[in-house]
Amino acid sequence: MPKLPALWSPLQRPTGRLWLLLGLSLLALLGEQWAPHYSRPVLYALLGLGLLTVGLGHGAMDQITTARARQLPLGTFISLYLGVMALMALFWWLWSYGALGVFLLYSALHFGETDLRSMGQQHWGWHLLWGSLLLLMILSSHAEALAPLWPSLTGYPLPPGPYQILAWGAAGGGLLLALYLREKRLAGLTLLLVIGYGLPLLMAFGLYFIGQHSLQGWQDLHHSLRRSHRALLREAAPYTLGAWIGLAGALYWSGGALAQYTAALFIFISCVSLPHVALMAAFYRERS
Repeated sequence: MPKLPALWSPLQRPTGRLWLLLGLSLLALLGEQWAPHYSRPVLYALLGLGLLTVGLGHGAMDQITTARARQLPLGTFISLYLGVMALMALFWWLWSYGALGVFLLYSALHFGETDLRSMGQQHWGWHLLWGSLLLLMILSSHAEALAPLWPSLTGYPLPPGPYQILAWGAAGGGLLLALYLREKRLAGLTLLLVIGYGLPLLMAFGLYFIGQHSLQGWQDLHHSLRRSHRALLREAAPYTLGAWIGLAGALYWSGGALAQYTAALFIFISCVSLPHVALMAAFYRERS
């Protein structure tokens, strides 16, 4: 098998990946100030490539970590997976605010778990705290971008609030947590999210989600399953394709309206994420 490109080597090491992400985010910030028409297409293309591969791919490994590990028939696994997704969609239909709160809660726990387990922190309380702080940093610092999306999600306008104060307070909380846990990489991730305050919401979230969360999850799967990156991509391909079909369905449902499509995309991701988060939590527990 041909050797992986030299750029991939630092991406596999948490510290090297963090330095690359910080450098890329600073370049993106400079691009936003001086030449956004040139910098944005380049960065969005990189993020799109990351989403197409490890972003969706790390979630498409659930059938390997669960169905095969437990000798569960594939048809049964897919039926259960789709059933959980359908329950989450029903939750959105019945009570959008409740569904949004639950989605943010399990997303915070999932992001925090992936980040902190790689640093040796096993307790779910630290996972939830860090995940909540990082989501608060991303969302509160981009309240203006959330405002047109909020009515499509909940049916109500975004409530007024001191969002910038919350964003900087969460950043301070992230640094204090890094100091308490003596984790330099956690301080670096906080800095990455703070740099994102000056970037568009999608770009700021994408840098974290693709560059940190998805790559870390992919590496965890790579090491635990003892499979090559090429083999993992091949195994994930059918399910990644299914996710892209779902994204296209969300676009069709929205009628092409940006706010409605973003809301539909958000709801679709929440439905896909619920079974994935539960199965990855079980995977991490078993690996421990």
